[in-house]
Amino acid sequence: MCVQRLLKALGYLSNYQRAPEVDEQIQMRADAIYHKMMDNEAAVAKAKAEGLPEPSFEPLIQKQASAPQAAGAAPLAGADGIVVPTEPSPTMLKEWKNMLQKLPEQDRAAEEEALRAEFRAKAEVAGRIQSIWQEQAKAREARKAEGKETMGDKLKGFIGK
Repeated sequence: MCVQRLLKALGYLSNYQRAPEVDEQIQMRADAIYHKMMDNEAAVAKAKAEGLPEPSFEPLIQKQASAPQAAGAAPLAGADGIVVPTEPSPTMLKEWKNMLQKLPEQDRAAEEEALRAEFRAKAEVAGRIQSIWQEQAKAREARKAEGKETMGDKLKGFIGK
């Protein structure tokens, strides 16, 4: 698994507006996992060199208990009414499953968590964009009510945004 995917799985690349302390904690966890991965690879190489069976290890990244795991979990609605899905669609989950089947067993859990982290990051960005669009729509309506509608307002009204 590449370092970028590992960091995504840990949540490092998912949010640019968090405290540096959180980024540091994530980086420390990523370093620990990386060193554990290197130790596991060394143990496998040593076993092969000695003609012993390949040892098995616990997955490096465990599934997060805080994230809803049930397929079809209800989306969360924020205070501003923006709906952010907590789980990918069944179609997307099926695509992920097919893709994960092609990976080695030891990489599947980490890759799945990376996909989920990407999904959460995209859902968060989509929620922010929806919020911005709603604010802009309210501002347009206020300008229209005041009789100060701009050409951009008229154009957006024409195209339906």
